[in-house]
Amino acid sequence: MLCRLSPFAGSFSLAAAEEVAAAEDETDAQVLDAIASLVDKSLLHMEPGGVSVRYRLLETVRQYAAQRLAGRDDEQAVRGRHAAVYVRLADAAAQGLEGADEELWRDRLEADNANLAVAFHVVAAQPGQGETLLRLAETLHSFSQTRGAIAEHLGMLLAALDHPGTQQPAAARARALLATSEALTRGAGQQPGRRGTAQGN
Repeated sequence: MLCRLSPFAGSFSLAAAEEVAAAEDETDAQVLDAIASLVDKSLLHMEPGGVSVRYRLLETVRQYAAQRLAGRDDEQAVRGRHAAVYVRLADAAAQGLEGADEELWRDRLEADNANLAVAFHVVAAQPGQGETLLRLAETLHSFSQTRGAIAEHLGMLLAALDHPGTQQPAAARARALLATSEALTRGAGQQPGRRGTAQGN
């Protein structure tokens, strides 16, 4: 269980742990018992807050567990499940950010920002996932406009646009190009030199 939790960066929900870390023959109840055991051993911390409890591996423990996971037969499957969870979160958030629950979705993306970044890099390494990569980068960039991490998420957007799997014209690429152009234009308008010129005029 500990090894299968190692793809999580930062904190994570019980529902995500059940989906990512459960072995093929494990039930949700068995996963919960295993997580409770890790908490009792102080290998996993509980972080109460919001509407649900979240969990976090100590960083030294996570690094050790990641080393143990590396090269195992189930490594790629576990990392793939982790990425899939957060791609689905980003896809749902892309819709939610446009609705009445915008702030709720921004909170969810903020809580899982580190996991979304991990998912981005996993998806980038998978063949045939160019459109998914663009969607993920676009959602993170949109979220960052009001919650910070603008430079990090703009970097992801630029990396997604430069990825070999995203070069064919498509709606997702067009949206990503537009978002990048708008972000770079805003950034240029906020440069100290530009402000100074405006003040001088």
